[in-house]
Amino acid sequence: MANLKFSDFTPYATTPVTATSGLVAYEGTTNIQFTPVQLAPFTGIYAANGIIGTARTALLTDILRFRDFTNSNDIFTLNSNGTFTLGKSAVNAGGYSNVSIGDSASTASTFGVAVGRLAVIGSTHSYATAVGNQATSGGSFSIQVGGGSTAAAGSIAIGYSSGSAATYAHNYGYQAEGAGNNSITFNASGTSAAAPSTQYAFGVYMSSNTTPDFQVAHDGNSFITGTGNFGIGTSSPLYTLDTKGSVAGNWLARVENDSGTGLGLQVKVNSTDSTKRTFSTRNAGGYTMSVYNDGVVEINGQAYTELYTNATNLVVNWNNGNVQTVTVSATSPTFAPSNPKAGATYILMVTQGATPTGISWDGTVKWSGGAPTLSSTTGQIDVITLICYDAAANSGAGAYYGSASLNLVL
Repeated sequence: MANLKFSDFTPYATTPVTATSGLVAYEGTTNIQFTPVQLAPFTGIYAANGIIGTARTALLTDILRFRDFTNSNDIFTLNSNGTFTLGKSAVNAGGYSNVSIGDSASTASTFGVAVGRLAVIGSTHSYATAVGNQATSGGSFSIQVGGGSTAAAGSIAIGYSSGSAATYAHNYGYQAEGAGNNSITFNASGTSAAAPSTQYAFGVYMSSNTTPDFQVAHDGNSFITGTGNFGIGTSSPLYTLDTKGSVAGNWLARVENDSGTGLGLQVKVNSTDSTKRTFSTRNAGGYTMSVYNDGVVEINGQAYTELYTNATNLVVNWNNGNVQTVTVSATSPTFAPSNPKAGATYILMVTQGATPTGISWDGTVKWSGGAPTLSSTTGQIDVITLICYDAAANSGAGAYYGSASLNLVL
């Protein structure tokens, strides 16, 4: 074998390879023969398992393809920039910026992702994502997840057969197909398509696929449907809200305890006396407060402010209450209350302390016949009634008309 040219060998033409055939290699001083049995593990690509013992680098300068056994359909293609398609007949028709995964999945635009059998992204729908059996993009920057789902430009559709042609719309659930632009639709009715057309609306469909159980809309048409109760609380609602006139007597809403027997609040609008009453409230005890359209407030029951016990020596803040008690024990403390309101009536119950004294009204109060002389015995009480007619007078202390009831308790 040594010093022989390849042309000196008999060409292999018709002579078949047999078990006695071989391949001879020259190692410098020795000829070595390899039989077909010995060479068998090294014939064909991936004919045998092996180990790459050290790091290897493979440069991909074109498309790497794996095809089915008929050599007619691509199963996996890998582009030189790293994008790929995976699945029988998956197509990346939009260039190297897309990903297609699934039987016949196809992306024809740019920067698209199609995952699922027959998931399709159209040629003009860039940056779209379609996931699910026959999920189909309906516009750029759209997301569709679920069998047969589709979404227009800027929209999201999640659920079997969800989505519509509305732009910037969100649809969630089986056949949620809100057709209003910039709308949000949840369909949990389990029947057929919920396809409201109201723009800028948020709707939840549970008991019906035509009328939402809950809707918030930009045009003011917002509501909760049904004649049941809307509960606030844990396992047993602490408060309930009856809707759509379900409470007897045209009361539109009611808030009460979970047993339905405790005190609560009921509200009605436009009662049978439509020329007068516009808004009314009633608790479970039957007491009513009505606000009429002419500004009149009618209270069928008691109305009062809590009695406020004040600090010593006439430190008065009317925000603490219209009726206040005060004990005076200094020499003529000055009456200079804060936060008066013109038109309000205030009452002071003045108790004389250990050192009885008068009060310096300092021009804030006008009296009939002059300022009263208060009691001079410790423990005695004088009641002063004041009507404020100017809240800004006297450096914000107010100006009042006053009357007094003296020496009431010893």
